[in-house]
Amino acid sequence: MKTSDLEILLQEGEGVLLEYKEVLSSSFARELVAFANTAAHPASTPQEPRKYPASTPQVLAVLNAALSGEKTREELQEAAGIIDREHFRKHYIEPLLSQNYLERTIPSKPRSSKQRYRITMEGRRALEASAKENEP
Repeated sequence: MKTSDLEILLQEGEGVLLEYKEVLSSSFARELVAFANTAAHPASTPQEPRKYPASTPQVLAVLNAALSGEKTREELQEAAGIIDREHFRKHYIEPLLSQNYLERTIPSKPRSSKQRYRITMEGRRALEASAKENEP
């Protein structure tokens, strides 16, 4: 390591990849390995969002329920067997809407108490594709 590199490290200060030690303790080797692992394996890896909602049984249940006509969020949530309303909205309704599998009956008022959801042609195609994949 060059003197200029050391000066840069000293200016940046301690952080995730740099820790100063005044005395080498008996656990130094263990700390060094843990520190090296932190640098090589960050705590979290950025994940790419899914391009399409997963064809889980819950997604298929929502789309199948919508086949019979306009449904409330509660009706779709019950069909999917999901208890938590916010989880259902974030992880099922919103992705299905963004991928154009479902559409709102009142698009200008997404939070309306009269809001219903219906399946789109894209949603019907997704159901058909899923059925074909599951054929023996």
